[in-house]
Amino acid sequence: MQYEYYLQFENLIKTLLNNFSFNITDEKAIEPDPLRYQPDILARKNNLTILLEVKFYRSKQVDLSLLEAAAARLLRYAPNNLTKHVLVVSNYISNKFKEHFLNVFNIIVWDRSNIVNFFKSIGGDQHLESFRQLLTNTQQGTNTENPFDDIEPTEKIPEKYFSFNSSSSFKELKIATQGSFLVKKLNNIPRGKKGWSAFESTSETILKYLFGSNLAVWQKQKRTDDELSRFDMICRIVPQDDFWKTIVNSFNSRYILFEYKNYSTSLPQSQIYSTERYLFPKALRSVAFILCRITPSSHAITAAKGALREHGKLILLLDDTDIKTMLENRDQGISPNDYLSDKLDEFLMSLSR
Repeated sequence: MQYEYYLQFENLIKTLLNNFSFNITDEKAIEPDPLRYQPDILARKNNLTILLEVKFYRSKQVDLSLLEAAAARLLRYAPNNLTKHVLVVSNYISNKFKEHFLNVFNIIVWDRSNIVNFFKSIGGDQHLESFRQLLTNTQQGTNTENPFDDIEPTEKIPEKYFSFNSSSSFKELKIATQGSFLVKKLNNIPRGKKGWSAFESTSETILKYLFGSNLAVWQKQKRTDDELSRFDMICRIVPQDDFWKTIVNSFNSRYILFEYKNYSTSLPQSQIYSTERYLFPKALRSVAFILCRITPSSHAITAAKGALREHGKLILLLDDTDIKTMLENRDQGISPNDYLSDKLDEFLMSLSR
């Protein structure tokens, strides 16, 4: 679903540029740089050439480090020194941050307010409604607000943003590589008892890289008050992204448990029952993530659905494929929280009686 939302958003941006008489080059005809980066859109109008990196986020606010990761890749590609770079995002960005990106990195940022005002200036009511519907369809949890409620005034013509002169004194942004490093590290951990300790420590590093801005007070191997058992990690949720706000508001959970299972076989349903014992909705602790190496068994998935249906306890199962995808996405400036949102949507919509 995440990629489908991105394609819809990218097509809207192409439509917007076409309405302002920009000529868009087929991205397949654009030669990638040595690191195989390819810009999302290359558009020309008269003597103006702009490269656009397009990012769709389901949350109204996102971790700004994601935008820096996306911008770093955009700056890798510059056919000539007159080329303008634009980062286009679906969420809201503060004017302070836009000015920072322009003054420090020579990158123009267009956010939700810019897009809405551009379409309004050309009477694009049909396109505005398509944009509104896309944002509404991807809202999370119980959020049903009008996605255009917080639109702020901006310039109404794209060319107004390209009147400044380029300079050679702008800072460079480093390409994010921590995610790819952690993918390689994960691949080298043997499954089973031999790799248990390495998987546990690596999983903690991975979680902090993916979700560190939304989780705090990391306590590992916390023993339960009866001192008979313990779970691997508990964190307090400090929600910045809409996904984590959904966890707090819709599942009444201010704390989240993590379990690391380095099994060499599929996760059994007994592990679901074991994790479920640590969850107490009345103590604002009703959500757990289990990290495992292989796709969980169908019985484990059924047990996780039963825990939610019968007791209101949410247990999401993340295997190596899920973790690697989120790490690769994070390096590219794609929100790992949006990946979890898609997982949650799929999980909830598949619940049966």
